[in-house]
Amino acid sequence: MPKNIVITGGNSGIGLETARGLYGDGHSIIIGSRNEQKSLEAIKNIQQSRPQSTGSIKYFSLDLAKRESVERFASSVKEDFRHLDILINNSGLIRNEK
Repeated sequence: MPKNIVITGGNSGIGLETARGLYGDGHSIIIGSRNEQKSLEAIKNIQQSRPQSTGSIKYFSLDLAKRESVERFASSVKEDFRHLDILINNSGLIRNEK
């Protein structure tokens, strides 16, 4: 049964390969990241590498350093998915402490 999955930082590295595999298995994926162009290129690459997939994949903007961005992302996910099955928190966050 297909799952609704959110992957933060899904446009490169481990997140990208996780998105590729889950999309290939027919799941519905939302990638959350700061870089729209890189995310859209990643989605195109994923779709081309798994042309037989029955899944869906899209991008929503997400900047974890900005609370309003996190709130918009959460609202967008809630609007798009009736429910969320899996959340993969893959984004890195760097804090500079004085």
